[in-house]
Amino acid sequence: EYNVTLVPALVGDGMYFNGNNSCVIVPQPPIIAGARELTIVAWVEPINETYYNFWSVVSKGWNNDWSILYGWERLYGRVLYTDNNYTQIDLGYHGFIPNSWAMIVFGWNINNGTVFGYNSWLNRYVVAYVNSSEQPRNTINDIYIGCGDAVLNGVMNEVRIYNIPLSYDIIQNLYYRI
Repeated sequence: EYNVTLVPALVGDGMYFNGNNSCVIVPQPPIIAGARELTIVAWVEPINETYYNFWSVVSKGWNNDWSILYGWERLYGRVLYTDNNYTQIDLGYHGFIPNSWAMIVFGWNINNGTVFGYNSWLNRYVVAYVNSSEQPRNTINDIYIGCGDAVLNGVMNEVRIYNIPLSYDIIQNLYYRI
């Protein structure tokens, strides 16, 4: 944990990232290495938006085996495969509202050929179909929260990684529980 301050948040304390040099690094849990099924969920409250502002919500490694990121006025989810192909889904143009909490979800179930995401600011759920023979990259990288491609300027709360793909109904239940 580098230059992250705990502040009151949506649920208990959240992590405040200064937009400059804040970062939380978590060693890679073995259960997610090369996972063919995975879901990442994070509650985010960014402070501001500029057209050129890039920030990372959660990513695996600096080379981004997978990531949720914001840039060029769009929110994206991306997973890379062992053959260096990738699937990227667009979770929304002007995908966030400054000083407002949102639940951001990104995941995949390669076994049934789907990559999915949810952005509660836009109430947008997206599914992309992929080749079920793809294998997510399995580099030994840490998980970066609030940093990676760039550093978040805002607060993050309730970051969770599930080793299963969450259905739309489960995502909605998580959203309405907060």
